[in-house]
Amino acid sequence: MPKSGRSEIGMPENLVRFAGEKARDVDLEKRTVRNTVTTRAIARDGGIVVPDGIITRFFEENPVVKIRHGMAWEESRPLVAGRALELIPTVDGLDAVTQFADNELGREWGYMYGLNEEGETYMRAFSFGWRSLRTEWWNRDRAMAFLGEMYDAEVDGYWFDRYDEVWAVLKSEMHEYSVCEVGADRNALKRLWQERGNRVARDVLTGAELEESRKELAAMRAGQEFMESRIDRLERLAGAGRDLAAEGCGADAAEVAGELRGLLEEIRGADTRPARTK
Repeated sequence: MPKSGRSEIGMPENLVRFAGEKARDVDLEKRTVRNTVTTRAIARDGGIVVPDGIITRFFEENPVVKIRHGMAWEESRPLVAGRALELIPTVDGLDAVTQFADNELGREWGYMYGLNEEGETYMRAFSFGWRSLRTEWWNRDRAMAFLGEMYDAEVDGYWFDRYDEVWAVLKSEMHEYSVCEVGADRNALKRLWQERGNRVARDVLTGAELEESRKELAAMRAGQEFMESRIDRLERLAGAGRDLAAEGCGADAAEVAGELRGLLEEIRGADTRPARTK
């Protein structure tokens, strides 16, 4: 029986959405690309932002397109990639026409999103940031009725097989949307940096490597803590076993010895090396 996911499914403040394999409606002269800001599909975070309920007028007063929601790898560089010229409601969500800034940073980011003579797309993801104003929790039937043909039994069904509901933001205030490197083609970015000197490509690659290193170190630390806790337990058991044996409590000492053997086997069989990330 699926359980409620309210205590486990965190409600994020931004969602990443992907455009197609190729950039859409590219205008090199105007430095514009049409992109998907958000859709009504169930996100990987386990919820839905209802497009019809998005209030956009505050964003439209200052339609800045940020970089990673204002978190750049190099703090000395601007945190803005460009601006939104137009927001376009669609059947499935909300699109935008992004104009990349006519400066070095804007041109480098724009190049990776398809603003180049070759028509190559190195990045396809945009991240939508909002504030929730009205939220509900929907069961499978309610979500299926809303999604219609967009419901994916294999992917979306995961949430209802594990939990009995997903969150749904019925009314929200759009804060911004950002360019981000989620799902970027690293090999292509490496070529872009080496062959054309695109510094953003270099920064994205460096950031990805730093993040992988951070995760690997965290896994190593967790493995080390696991071993240290087991060794402490072994030492305590060994001391207790010696005391019991000295007191002539043979049966109790044998039981402790058995637990010691089991713990040693657990340690010998544990692979505490961190998994390599792809």
